Amino acid sequence: VNRAWKTLENEETRAKCMDVIEEAKARTDHM
Repeated sequence: VNRAWKTLENEETRAKCMDVIEEAKARTDHM
């Protein structure tokens, strides 16, 4: 269970990181 929970947390963290990266890319494109 612990391993699955860690994986789930990693997936969420990765998704958040991707959101931030996409947002940063969009801002860079607008500049």
